[in-house]
Amino acid sequence: MEHEPDGDLSIELLGVLVSVADRLKAEFVAAAQELGLTPQQAGLLARLREPTPMRVLAEYLHCDASNITGIVDRLEAKDLVGRQPDPRDRRVKRVVLTAEGEAVVARLHRGIDEGEAVLAALTSGQRRQLLQLLRPLVGE
Repeated sequence: MEHEPDGDLSIELLGVLVSVADRLKAEFVAAAQELGLTPQQAGLLARLREPTPMRVLAEYLHCDASNITGIVDRLEAKDLVGRQPDPRDRRVKRVVLTAEGEAVVARLHRGIDEGEAVLAALTSGQRRQLLQLLRPLVGE
């Protein structure tokens, strides 16, 4: 199925998406800063649900593996994460949340929930619908 370009509608939609992204990013940055974290550190913590190889974290954050090493080093110094060898390949290091890291992630999520002014205008059903509409735009 081929889509015809909508011209002005596409431009307006892109403008709204950029504005929403900017507001969401600002809320995330504010929540991270309240916890003494950089946005990159908070982003890594937010994605760390299970022991995860550092190369996977680099893919999540769209950065070089050497950048992840520095981010993990700083989080480890704050006792928020630890490193452990992968049981299948000891050359691979997996990053895991510490108990303190889990507490910080919970506080980060609460901070984001409290600051979700951008999404407050939408009902739960509208949020689900928006999520379904946006997923194809990011390849999901």
